[in-house]
Amino acid sequence: MTSESAEILAAALEADADAQERGETDNIGMKWDDVYGQILPINEIPDELFGLAMRFWDDWGDASRHDWQYHDPFEKEDWPMMSRKIAMHVRAGTLLTDDTILAHFKSKPSRPLMERLRSWFHRNA
Repeated sequence: MTSESAEILAAALEADADAQERGETDNIGMKWDDVYGQILPINEIPDELFGLAMRFWDDWGDASRHDWQYHDPFEKEDWPMMSRKIAMHVRAGTLLTDDTILAHFKSKPSRPLMERLRSWFHRNA
């Protein structure tokens, strides 16, 4: 059974995919804040998957507002397919296995604070 939060996010991603395919690209990602606000108090989507989906959606909106530039290797036609793939995984609660999507939208682990500080002090010593 799909959780309420997963259904909200998956449906929003699919709605924007449908809109883009109808040629209605002006509002892609514009419901990001509303959906985030709805999901946050009830979120049952695994953190890594939730972060990937939201980052993807934000970048998709950015790409649509900038004439599909700045998001290589993706072309305008790639986004609806990726959106549906991500929506399917959100509903299932499983992380994607698509290396291209993961490479571009999965959060990168940051180095621990102490390691970053040591590196900074070492460079500036």
